[in-house]
Amino acid sequence: MAAVSAFRSDEARAAYVRLYDAALAASTIPVTASDIETSFGRTHVLTAGDPSKPALVALHGLEISSTMWVPLLPILVANYRVTMV
Repeated sequence: MAAVSAFRSDEARAAYVRLYDAALAASTIPVTASDIETSFGRTHVLTAGDPSKPALVALHGLEISSTMWVPLLPILVANYRVTMV
């Protein structure tokens, strides 16, 4: 069975990936990307900030990626280890 995709074409997916990568590259805060296995399948997460600080989980809005939090990272990581789902 073929995997279900949110993209209508390979070109649309490539354009999204370019914009996603550009958003991460624009971050002034180091961001780590990883995939974690959950009971619902694989989930992509971004993390930033000092691991010794309290955890903050940032959930993106509908149809927006976790990169929506990148502009706020300088403020957020001052007090938290941020995980963006």
